[in-house]
Amino acid sequence: MTILPIPQDTVKIDTAVVLPYKFKDEPAFAYPNKKDSAKIYLKKPANIRTEVEYDPVTGEYNFVEKVGDINIRLPKTMTKKEFQKYDFDQSIQNYWRSQTKIKALESKGGLIPRLTVGGETFSKIFGSNTIDIRPQGYVEVSFGYQMNATENPSIPERMRKVPTFDFNQKIQMNVMGKIGDRMEMRVNYNTEATFDYENKMNLGYTGDEDQIIKKIEAGNVSLPLNGSLITGGSNLFGVKAEMQFGKLNLTTIFSQNKGETKVVNSEGGAQKKTFEIAASQYDANRHFFLAQYFRDHYNESLQHLPIINSGITVNKIEVWITNKSGNFKEARNILAFMDLAEHSANISNQIGKFAETTGLTYPETNFPFNGANGLYNEMISEYSGIRQ
Repeated sequence: MTILPIPQDTVKIDTAVVLPYKFKDEPAFAYPNKKDSAKIYLKKPANIRTEVEYDPVTGEYNFVEKVGDINIRLPKTMTKKEFQKYDFDQSIQNYWRSQTKIKALESKGGLIPRLTVGGETFSKIFGSNTIDIRPQGYVEVSFGYQMNATENPSIPERMRKVPTFDFNQKIQMNVMGKIGDRMEMRVNYNTEATFDYENKMNLGYTGDEDQIIKKIEAGNVSLPLNGSLITGGSNLFGVKAEMQFGKLNLTTIFSQNKGETKVVNSEGGAQKKTFEIAASQYDANRHFFLAQYFRDHYNESLQHLPIINSGITVNKIEVWITNKSGNFKEARNILAFMDLAEHSANISNQIGKFAETTGLTYPETNFPFNGANGLYNEMISEYSGIRQ
C-alpha cells in the first residue's frame, strides 16, 4: 500500500499591469460633477447617480454617489456659501451648453437643413445658391375610443353596444423660407383660427434696383392706396406685381377679395338695417309669405314687372332669431299663430273660427287684418295673461 502526499494549496499571483501614463482615481473630496474638459476619461455609467442632501443640523450640503441604494464613495460636503457658488457655476455652464446646441441647430437649418443648389443660372435668378426653410409650431393629434352600452331588453343585442371613434387634430404652424436672397415664403396656418383670413400664405420675389420687375407677390396680398376716391384692399388673395420702366412705376394686381365691409346703425338700443330686395329675387322654399293673401295674389301683383301692382305696403317686420349661445340676459319668449288675421277659408285651427266660436260678426274683405277671425279677440280677452 502506497501513501501519496497531500497536495498543498497554491496561490498564483498575477503581476500588476503598469500603465505608461498613470492616473489616480477621483479623490475623496473632489469637486462634485466636475466635467472632464480634456475628454480623457470615460463617462460615468448611467446607474451611478449623484444625490444632494441638506443637513439642517450642520447647515451643510452632502453629495452622495450611489449605485442603487449603496454608497460607492465617501460623501462630499459643502457649506451654504460654497453650494451657492457651485449652483451658480452649474447654471452658467448649463445655459451656455443649451445656447451652443441652439446655435448648432440653427446653423444646420433646424429640422430641414440648408440646401445648396449648384450652377450660375440659379444664383443669377435668386441671388444665391442656398435654400433655407424653417418651420415652427406644433401638431397635436388625439385619438379616442368610446363604447356606449345600453342595457335595454327591448333593443336587439347587437345594438346595445355602440362604439364611436373620436379623432381630433390641432395644427399651429409657421413656416419661414428663403430661396436665395430674392425669394421669400411665409405660411401661417392654425386650425383653431376664428376666421379664414387669419391663415395666410405669401410667396414673394424681390428684384434688384436696375431690374424691371421690382417685386412679385402671390397668395395673401394687399393694395393700400393713399387717395380717398379709390379705396384699396387688405384681405386680397391673388398675384401682385410691381414694375418700373424708367421713371414710370406700375403696380398690377389680380386677386379675389376675401373680406366685406358692413355698417350697423344703432338707435334706441336696437339695431336698424334697411334692406332692398326685388320681388323677382324670390326663391322657392327659402323666402316665406307673410300671409295667405300674398300667396294668392303673388302672380297678379308681379305680372307687370318692374311695376308692382299691389295695394299693400309693409312698413315694419320683426325677425326673431333662435337663441343658440345660452345667453338669456336679454332673451324674450314669442308665440306665433298661423291663423292670425286669416279669413275662414285659410284657417286650420278651430280657435280661429270667427262666427262659430265667438258669436261675433266681422266684415268680409280680401285683406288680412286682426278682425278677420276671432283669434285676436280670444287672445286679448280670455288668454290675455299669456303675455306675462
